[in-house]
Amino acid sequence: MKDVLPHWQKHRRITRQKKARRYLWSPDYLSSRTLFPALQHGIQKFNGLVLDLGCGNQPYQAWFAQHNIQVIGFDPDLVDSQPQVVGLGQRLPFADETFAGVFSAQTLEHVAEPWTMMAEISRVLKPQGYLVLSAPQAWRVHEAPHDYYRYTQYGLRYLAEKYGLIVEQVIPTNTVWAVLGQVFLNLIPHNRLFGLTAPLNLLVNSPLTLMDMVWFEQKETIDNVLIARKPSGDL
Repeated sequence: MKDVLPHWQKHRRITRQKKARRYLWSPDYLSSRTLFPALQHGIQKFNGLVLDLGCGNQPYQAWFAQHNIQVIGFDPDLVDSQPQVVGLGQRLPFADETFAGVFSAQTLEHVAEPWTMMAEISRVLKPQGYLVLSAPQAWRVHEAPHDYYRYTQYGLRYLAEKYGLIVEQVIPTNTVWAVLGQVFLNLIPHNRLFGLTAPLNLLVNSPLTLMDMVWFEQKETIDNVLIARKPSGDL
């Protein structure tokens, strides 16, 4: 274990998501409202054993169960996480072409050498296997100091294609209105507002959700979801 867990994981507690469920009064509703459906759309591509890379508390397990997908959770953190396998994404302890799919939600920004992890993802994917990956384009610094990058759709495409994956789709999850509202709510110290938290969230989330649906400007988005496929071995 000593040569697997990075030093920073041994001495700090990270608050990790426990459930993939948000309500209109939740402080991160604007980001998750469209992120979650985009990830679920990608999950439907899986057909076989899936690696949940950066699984945390495995909040998406119910989605996999709906499609009878077997998942192996993988994460470097044992403090606030529930992986079946512990290790680093840059050195996956699996044989070549082990998985029919790799799922990685909001993890790539915390990887100091993302190109190394993408190469490992490509290596462990079977031919015709799918990668479904989300990463933020606009989000405040979190889990500092191990928060390294933000990704446009072009950055995600570049990384995937560099390591031999065929990009089928990159989905911007929302528009500028959700970005504006989420930035504001991220600034609010919700733990100090006591009973005022939910009304404030509703006041911001309700009109900006409507704006997000009727006035599209997706060059500004909170997250992007990449759906890519490894080509067949005979190509």
